[in-house]
Amino acid sequence: MEFWLALRLASLHVTSYASMAEQAAEALDPITVAKLHCALLIWVKTSREFLHSGNDKEKFKFFYKATLLEQLNNRLQDLKFALDYGNECVNKMEDSVRPILNEVNELDEKIKKGEHIEETSQQFDQLNKMLAWLCVYEVDGNSNKLASCLKS
Repeated sequence: MEFWLALRLASLHVTSYASMAEQAAEALDPITVAKLHCALLIWVKTSREFLHSGNDKEKFKFFYKATLLEQLNNRLQDLKFALDYGNECVNKMEDSVRPILNEVNELDEKIKKGEHIEETSQQFDQLNKMLAWLCVYEVDGNSNKLASCLKS
């Protein structure tokens, strides 16, 4: 029985704290709304005065900041700077690679010339062999003529 009584008292205690928190929130809520309402009224009044002022440059600066155009413009300038820096880096790298590419092109030309010399050398060897066989055929033909002359 004492257990149930203690449990009941504890639940009443928790309920009273919860209701006190709700009451405090309800009491503070109109004050917060009133503060926000006053701030909103002050902002509207200031905006109205600003818009009726005659300085167009100030109006543009306000519009520029209010619409985040200034922030967008700054980001675009940062991107342009980054692109320019990137292009500069690429150009430097291309300039550093250019001598190597020239050397590679020269080596390619030397290789092609070497291959052409090798092909020419092989053709020369084939022509030498053909010349040797022609000499053999000519000597054979001459020896046949001499043999036929000798037989007759």
